[in-house]
Amino acid sequence: MSKSLAFAEVAQHNKKDDLWLIIQVDGTHNVYDVTKFYDDHPGGGDLLTQATGRDATDEFEDYGHSNHARTLLKDYLIGTLSDPESLKGATKRKAGAAVSAGGSGKELPEKSMFTKVLQTLLPLLLVLAALGVKFMAAKDGAKAEL
Repeated sequence: MSKSLAFAEVAQHNKKDDLWLIIQVDGTHNVYDVTKFYDDHPGGGDLLTQATGRDATDEFEDYGHSNHARTLLKDYLIGTLSDPESLKGATKRKAGAAVSAGGSGKELPEKSMFTKVLQTLLPLLLVLAALGVKFMAAKDGAKAEL
């Protein structure tokens, strides 16, 4: 039988050797002790650590975990959240924020317009510079033959 756990208690379990997650399943905020899964998590244990102290449902669902992962999750169920209204004050990942592919799970800041323009124009400018150098070298080579 699962127990009813307060958010304040769940939020304290946020380290590699003591790690609990809150994931909503069928409208219920379930609490999972994933401490033993830390080293086995395919995306790296840091992803688990960064999902503590708040509702981790979005991260779990956005990744598109397999049915096998969902079955594994059942093995770690320790209870349900007694006060889900407490989650409203907990930090939640920003909608649309990118998560780094390197496995750190840290949010990547949104790129500024300047950065986007620079990333587009810089390769183009480099190609034009290379063509200019090639053209100038060919022009100088033609003069040397005269």
